[in-house]
Amino acid sequence: MKEELLHYLWKNGRFDQNNLQTTTGEIIHILKVGEHNFGDGPDFLNARIMIGDTVWAGSVEIHIKSSEWLAHQHQSSKLYQSVILHVVLDEDRIICRDNGLRIPCLELRNRFPKDILSVYEGLFLQSRKIPCEGHLSVIHPLQQVSWLDRCMVERLEWRTAEMEVKLRELKGDWEELLHQLLVASFGQHTNKLPFQRLAELLPLRLMARYRDELENLEALWFGIAGFLDPPAADRYSARHFQRFSQMKLKHQLIEMPVNWWNFKGVRPSNFPTLRLAQLASFYFSNHFLLDKVLSLRSVREFEAMMQPKLAPYWDTHYAFGPPVKKKSRQLGRTQQYLTLINAIIPFLFFYGSSNGKPEFRERSLSFLEALPEEKNSIIQMWEGQGIKPVNAAHSQALIHLKRNYCDKHRCLACAFGQVLLGEQ
Repeated sequence: MKEELLHYLWKNGRFDQNNLQTTTGEIIHILKVGEHNFGDGPDFLNARIMIGDTVWAGSVEIHIKSSEWLAHQHQSSKLYQSVILHVVLDEDRIICRDNGLRIPCLELRNRFPKDILSVYEGLFLQSRKIPCEGHLSVIHPLQQVSWLDRCMVERLEWRTAEMEVKLRELKGDWEELLHQLLVASFGQHTNKLPFQRLAELLPLRLMARYRDELENLEALWFGIAGFLDPPAADRYSARHFQRFSQMKLKHQLIEMPVNWWNFKGVRPSNFPTLRLAQLASFYFSNHFLLDKVLSLRSVREFEAMMQPKLAPYWDTHYAFGPPVKKKSRQLGRTQQYLTLINAIIPFLFFYGSSNGKPEFRERSLSFLEALPEEKNSIIQMWEGQGIKPVNAAHSQALIHLKRNYCDKHRCLACAFGQVLLGEQ
């Protein structure tokens, strides 16, 4: 049995509360179970418990066996001096405070439905990609939507925590934060890390010096990314090398190792070299990036922003070297939407949250709801269980649910898991 199940039983009152007594026979009345604590210290804070004739205010600590109090060294921590009730499956050892007084203990061994443990283990502790797969048909559609809405917001709040750290590193430079998020989104999963590093090495203030000429911007992007080392693949890259050599000397630029970039298993339309050309064209066409993003009112406006014209060279190339069949190399709709989902929307949500401007939070959510659902292996997995997203908001929620609940077996923190266990 896992302690998580006892947390669930206590928090939701899923145990027999008639004639509650401590293990020494004192009558217990639960006035307030407390607030679930996911940080350091006791499991539930600010509880109110009547024991005998006295109402106690403090914390509740939960263990499978009472001896775990000692195994976890709680007796050495001041955080646990506020515990007013020790809730356990079994009391196998008497636990006392520093002053020698016994900590009141409540045993739950015979106070919850007999089959709830077997149901819990059968549903949630099996080695399945979705622990409760095969049982989700009983989840009402309204319950599905409600939980997915919460997961969607939770995912954005999780991204907010990451961006707070990055913004501090950037000394509050919102435009540079937006730049780094946007560039990283172009790497998708395969090349995300090298694109993140590239954005750090190529700040906006440096690009601003060269944004009036597209070939200068391309030379800057490809040079720092490490793609311009001689010998040149063709005349076009040779010109870029000459331009970048001067920039490198003037600004003391750092080049990335070219072997950081991954081409293996990547379709030509997603080659990092083509993505670099697209980024150069994007920044050539979009000055004052922060103002433009904050003024966006619709997905259509963003699509127009993400369709800059590339240099003619890229009509016949995915990388430097021999030409290939002529074709437009404009950013596809998939990459546009990925950038919106992974960079612009989280940024707007964070910007609105940090600056007391709820209109930006609301706009970010409306953008997600306006986008079509994503197509990937995680979404296919959920669809196989009968849960089908209707837009990108819910597909993002399902990705968050899989990675942060299913994969970590946090089933009792999941609304789906609580419904399934609550039916038993």
